[in-house]
Amino acid sequence: MGSIVLELQNEIVSSNCDVVNILRKAHLIASKLKLADFDQWIQHELNGYPDPESCPEYRKVRGSLKTFNPYRGWIPTSIQDNEYEKKICERKLVNSISEIISLCQSSGNVLTLDFSGEQLALFDKMADSLLPMDYALHVPTTAVKDIEEKVKNTILEWTLKLESEG
Repeated sequence: MGSIVLELQNEIVSSNCDVVNILRKAHLIASKLKLADFDQWIQHELNGYPDPESCPEYRKVRGSLKTFNPYRGWIPTSIQDNEYEKKICERKLVNSISEIISLCQSSGNVLTLDFSGEQLALFDKMADSLLPMDYALHVPTTAVKDIEEKVKNTILEWTLKLESEG
């Protein structure tokens, strides 16, 4: 088992590390060692989390609320209440790590996250909008890419612990 752990460590520190492959390899190790809790975390990273409450804190991203103006494109939307602004502009990403990586690669510098119809109606009501508007949360992809780095670091720390415990 020691050689596969060392192999995994080498993959993690490699400049072209594929996080999905290291998660699969970590799943193999955790499964063979019967480390159910860590394996469950790996499965959530590979397949997505069931709900935002079960997501780790590092999957929380912060963006800015924007409204689509048909003449000017996406424009910033201000929210006066700081607590309410935090609830709107922070979101935990439940997607699988591979989906998060794909979204970042196809989005350029900003990832646009949609709101539910109910949330959109609430925003229109708050803005006293006569017409339905389109709102979205614009999150810098650097914040989203940090999730991938946190996953790599977590697996690296885990392999170091496995190595030290023999």
